[in-house]
Amino acid sequence: MFEKYEIPSLCLAASPLLAYASAQEVLGQNAMIIDVGHSSTRVVPVIQGRPDLPHATVIQYGGASAETFMLRLLQTKYPAFPLHVTSHQARAITRRHTYFAASYHDELEDYARSIQAPELDKTLVLQFPFEVAEKPPEKTTEEIERIEQRKKEHIEKLKEIAARTKRQKFEEKEMQLEAFTQLRDTKDLESREDWIVRVRHQGFKDEKDLDATIREIDQWIERAKAREAGIEPEEKKYDFSLLEIPDEDLDEERKKEKRKQRLLKAGVDARERARKEKEEEEARKAAELKAEQDAYHADPEGWIKGKREERKIIQGRIREKQKIREELSDRRSNASQKRMHAIASLAEDETKRKRRVTSGTSGGTGGSKRRGSEEDDGFGADDSDWHVYRDISKEDDEEEEEGDMNALQSVEELLSQYDPDFDPDDDGTEEDPHSLLRWFYHGDRDMRKGIYGADGEEDEEALAAHYQIRLNTERIRVPEGLFQPSILGNEQTGLGYVLNDVYRTGWPSPEGSNDPVDLSILLTGGFSQISGLQERIEEALREALPISSRINIIQSSTPQLDGWKGGSRWASQSNQAFLDQSISAAEYAEKGSDYLKESMYGNIPI
Repeated sequence: MFEKYEIPSLCLAASPLLAYASAQEVLGQNAMIIDVGHSSTRVVPVIQGRPDLPHATVIQYGGASAETFMLRLLQTKYPAFPLHVTSHQARAITRRHTYFAASYHDELEDYARSIQAPELDKTLVLQFPFEVAEKPPEKTTEEIERIEQRKKEHIEKLKEIAARTKRQKFEEKEMQLEAFTQLRDTKDLESREDWIVRVRHQGFKDEKDLDATIREIDQWIERAKAREAGIEPEEKKYDFSLLEIPDEDLDEERKKEKRKQRLLKAGVDARERARKEKEEEEARKAAELKAEQDAYHADPEGWIKGKREERKIIQGRIREKQKIREELSDRRSNASQKRMHAIASLAEDETKRKRRVTSGTSGGTGGSKRRGSEEDDGFGADDSDWHVYRDISKEDDEEEEEGDMNALQSVEELLSQYDPDFDPDDDGTEEDPHSLLRWFYHGDRDMRKGIYGADGEEDEEALAAHYQIRLNTERIRVPEGLFQPSILGNEQTGLGYVLNDVYRTGWPSPEGSNDPVDLSILLTGGFSQISGLQERIEEALREALPISSRINIIQSSTPQLDGWKGGSRWASQSNQAFLDQSISAAEYAEKGSDYLKESMYGNIPI
């Protein structure tokens, strides 16, 4: 201060004591100062006009702590809120809309009962700014025609690109066929060793690999030519004549060929079975679709209602299986242990069955061996047993879930086609209108409906609801941190306990210990403007004060400026005393920055 601003003198003082100086005539010689400031809350008793600092206490909770707490609560409550709630907005919400509850737990119960008793509801709805997208102007006939023309041109360009790509691929295949054919034709023009080296250099394993590649490319070219000419390529005929000839009538070369034909026939038969199954599946689906269409036309409302109910049942089944799968993933869960014991029992039953079969064929001594060996093998106690169980259960669960998902997809496709009110985002869960959390978060509005109306345009009311914050328990929870720091995780005592402790240990007692007292309290600091604080302080002190005691709480209209007012008054009314207790520039230059002077309102030794 001395170097930067070249001030003539400086006097350091504590804000609570300066606030006391601003109202000393009203408070008298004995008073208790409660400074609920920005960074902390300080309680300082003043006895005979002097601060009793040994009994002063600091609580690390003030306006800044409350604002940060409010911001975190809102971010946790609305993690997907469309706007970023700033610290400045959290400060405004804290200062304007919070209050100290006379009884915190009773007030929480009132909030909980507010669903059935709206008169108890003290929820505030904070509307954040939002914009409704303007409906675009309707397009003229000329604009629609231009758009359609551009679409057609785009489609034609895509067709040209596809045709050019096909042509390029066809040319590449022809070039490959020509190059590989030339490579095969040079077989007799050089030594076999040199030719094999060239074949392998081209990426082939041997001569058979080269011949197979040439055949594949040639077949691809033939099929491409047939498709371009609009001719359906004939199904390739295979020769399986060797399969009917016994092996003893074939030489080694033909036996190898027979094995190839057997493998080839198995592949052909498998493809034929797959083709028939596909045709049968398509026919079955067509028949089912025809039956569904007939049922819909016969009773549209009943059919839609039935499909909606079927969809809910399938969704519930999927959710239940997901829940079971989550439980089974934990080997210590009850479901996992039951499943493991069931598998162990099956394994034990199978072992006993085999032993009974063995004992029936092994003579008289077999029975005694069986009786001596029929003990629990401990299946399921080892981690390896758990891995076996997990592999067993996984396959069945995946198959069942896949079947449910396919069934759900089929039902949703039908509903999307015939049900005008079908909502694909509806997960089938019934939202409890009396849910306390839903009420605190969204009130009586179902937020699952989205922001678009039936016509596809934005619903202004629904959009506004997505930009709303419902302020309920936060209104009392944030200020309550001053009296119960534990709700924030702070290991401190609250203001009520501090006030009682300061009064019992540091306040001068009257002549009779049970005689009433007059206790003057100065409530100062910006955060002290939160409503309900005076009443809460009186309630906290009543249990420590004698009966019929009076509590006189004084608070100015601008408590955040009390410290400045007291300092200004001290400097103007006690000019010489103020100067004597200040550090001059000369003293600072001589004694350094560690030099301090005791004053009436600061640097008081304890």
